[in-house]
Amino acid sequence: MSTGFHNQRILFNDNGVLSDASIALNDFRSGSLALPFVAAEDALYVGAEMPFNHLYFDVSAANAAPSSVAIDTWTGTQWQPAVDILDFTASSGASLSLPGPIVFRPDEDNQGWLLEEDSEDVSGLAGTRIRLMYWLRIKWSADLDAGTVISHIGYRFNDDQDLFSFYPDLNNSDFLESFKAGKTDWKEQEFQAAQSIIMDLKKRNIIWFPGQILDFQLFKEPAIHKTAAIIFAGLGGSQADEALKAEKRYDTAKNLERYNLDLNADGTLQRAEKTIKSSWGDR
Repeated sequence: MSTGFHNQRILFNDNGVLSDASIALNDFRSGSLALPFVAAEDALYVGAEMPFNHLYFDVSAANAAPSSVAIDTWTGTQWQPAVDILDFTASSGASLSLPGPIVFRPDEDNQGWLLEEDSEDVSGLAGTRIRLMYWLRIKWSADLDAGTVISHIGYRFNDDQDLFSFYPDLNNSDFLESFKAGKTDWKEQEFQAAQSIIMDLKKRNIIWFPGQILDFQLFKEPAIHKTAAIIFAGLGGSQADEALKAEKRYDTAKNLERYNLDLNADGTLQRAEKTIKSSWGDR
């Protein structure tokens, strides 16, 4: 899993009835959440051990109803609207109509985003007892299609089109079928690549929480090569040389001069954080 119960919890408030979707949505390999969201009644909550500025929503059954997303952060006493929201799941005015990240900025000018000792003190989460997390509330401006389904909320740094731009041979139904019967895309391997990048950064004490990756597009090329390495390795001995080549390209691409990481746990990329140089192998 790219995220786990110790660092991310996901709760759905369906007209006052809370359900814990953490098991269903933290694992990109299995599970899902039907989201028959009613604008006047419902909310989706994400708790995390540190602030963050984006999450990737894997939409497995799309919403087509016109709607826009609203993000609020918990200040310890009230919900504060986030600013500068970019919804990459939206198409033709409908949020959650395709997979993608939702990006936002906590409003640090108005109380910011504070750690809550106990979730039962968060408005909308009465009756829960989840300790020491920052809480995010997600709503939509209108009712979503009743059949909307989310399969994962986490991190993904590349998609199939990105992958094919470097590895066009992987745009091949025979490769997909050889990897796994009935397979139609490389999404699972792309989630796995993001997890590998996060684990590599953790092992080198560069980050301790995945949400510290604020400028996720910087990791697109490393993720492409890591995805290819995972795929070629999974295809067996005939692709061993290709797997090795892709892994070497990953090792080169991941050594960025700057990672644009959140170093002061505020969920925003400050000017000073943009100027800090760091090497993947220097720790």
